Amino acid sequence: MKRDVLGWLAMGASIAVTAQGEWSLAVSSGYHPVVAGALPVAIDAYAIRALRTGREVLPAVLAMVATNSAAHLLHGGMLTISPALVVAVSAIAPLVLWRMHVLKHDPEPGPVAAAEDLVADAPDAVRPADAGTSGERTEVTVERVDPDPVLEAVPWPRLGGASVHPALQPVAAVAGHGARSDDGSSEPNSQPTADASDAPPADQPDAECPQADLLAAAKAVDRAARAENGRPASLRRLQAELRIGQSRAQQLQRALAAV
Repeated sequence: MKRDVLGWLAMGASIAVTAQGEWSLAVSSGYHPVVAGALPVAIDAYAIRALRTGREVLPAVLAMVATNSAAHLLHGGMLTISPALVVAVSAIAPLVLWRMHVLKHDPEPGPVAAAEDLVADAPDAVRPADAGTSGERTEVTVERVDPDPVLEAVPWPRLGGASVHPALQPVAAVAGHGARSDDGSSEPNSQPTADASDAPPADQPDAECPQADLLAAAKAVDRAARAENGRPASLRRLQAELRIGQSRAQQLQRALAAV
């Protein structure tokens, strides 16, 4: 490593020149000649620490300039010893001690390092270039998920011998697949196939449906409504489930109320 000879030479000469003025100022302010030698050591040590850390260089240089200027002014008779000068010289050592402590334990934060440098300095860091060349394989576990259970069809309830309106029959029975009797045998469906075009309009009375069959179907709807909410079937529910008009639904509602 190449030494900075000129730099060390300049620093040594500056310390030697300023130390004499600082020592004489301390002696003139009342320090013992032996103890006064510690004042230039303290100031010069503070200046060297400031130069090495790059902080508070200007205050250190100003302290050296002020002490040497005051010493030469005293020796030239242009300045006299005053209480303010004694207090200022006495405060140099404590201030130097404080600033040396700050420079040691509170360093100035340096420039923020780049993200690549931080990753490279980390001991457990994985570099992007090495991530794709690693021999380890990542195992992927595939978990089989059971499909949602399929609910079985609920058999259509029988109404105790009463026929059901074609609009209320299940699709299988209406399509001609046959209805199962009480003894378990399959009987052909005697009712015609229901079609959306054959259903009576909602605003016209259903004149083709027998009154007895329609009343039985209305009773079934009414029983279902009472089982659900404890109240008789409403006019809209009768119209929707029986596919009848408003006048026929009102007649059935009055008939159900009279039963």
